[in-house]
Amino acid sequence: FLSAGKLLIISYDQLRQHADTLDGVIDLLVCDEGHRLKSSSASTTKRLTALKCKRRVLLTGTPLQNNLDEFWCCLSFVQPTLLPPLATFQRIFKRPIDRAQDA
Repeated sequence: FLSAGKLLIISYDQLRQHADTLDGVIDLLVCDEGHRLKSSSASTTKRLTALKCKRRVLLTGTPLQNNLDEFWCCLSFVQPTLLPPLATFQRIFKRPIDRAQDA
């Protein structure tokens, strides 16, 4: 499929079921409702992260729904080397922001 240069539009549910058929390198992966990838441990996020992609784009109207961990997950999916590992991100950014909000 991918070698033919075709366009594939697929739902997250269908992707989870058929991700193993998407072999090869994907030039561009565009994910609508990108906030659905807010947990690095979720099966959808794991499947999408495992795909070999040259470029990834997330579309969402709500990048910060609940907390900064979700924001980290979305940014790390799009650009894996942009932010430090989650534990470091939490120590440097999340905890100080949370403390300031509680003050």
